[in-house]
Amino acid sequence: EGFVYLVSTVGVTGEREELPPELTDLIETAKDEADVPVAVGFGIATPDQAQAVGGMADGVIVGTRLVRAVADAPDTGAAADAVSELLRGFRSALEESRRA
Repeated sequence: EGFVYLVSTVGVTGEREELPPELTDLIETAKDEADVPVAVGFGIATPDQAQAVGGMADGVIVGTRLVRAVADAPDTGAAADAVSELLRGFRSALEESRRA
């Protein structure tokens, strides 16, 4: 029951330009050692990053990018639209990672 939340990098939470090069090894080690699913978060900001991580991990956690979409929106309706659009992009990328 539960899952391992694997922090993708050390430092302050938030969006990153690139995934750390050692992430593949970290995910493999966590999956070898854990008897629950491994979800990766901390710095996942784009659908492409989610797709890359989704091909290795059992789950992908996106936080700061969604918070930014809400904060940047002029009103709650626009915030809901922005989050919906982002989630569609992330979902599509993750579905593609499962097909690869």
